[in-house]
Amino acid sequence: TFIFLTSFALDVLNMIFERHTTKMDFVLYPAFIKGMASATNMLARFGTPIIAFSTTGRYVMVQRYVCWMHTTPTILLIIRLISTSLSVREATYAILWDEL
Repeated sequence: TFIFLTSFALDVLNMIFERHTTKMDFVLYPAFIKGMASATNMLARFGTPIIAFSTTGRYVMVQRYVCWMHTTPTILLIIRLISTSLSVREATYAILWDEL
């Protein structure tokens, strides 16, 4: 939890320095990812996590899956922004398959 919060704080500081440059997208996306992970971990640790049962009867923490549904496509989008070999179509397919 505190590692994500520390990393998120560093991203926020980086946003302050990059706010008038073209690199702002490369700072916002990682901050979003770490902010989501921090919020999920804080809720799970100090708040009230939403727990459901899977079809096999095991406990499942719903917040983690919601977090993964937001952060994994964002990571794929960052890879698309950085990569020159990944087309928009390939990135779209990867994100759609991840969500399904």
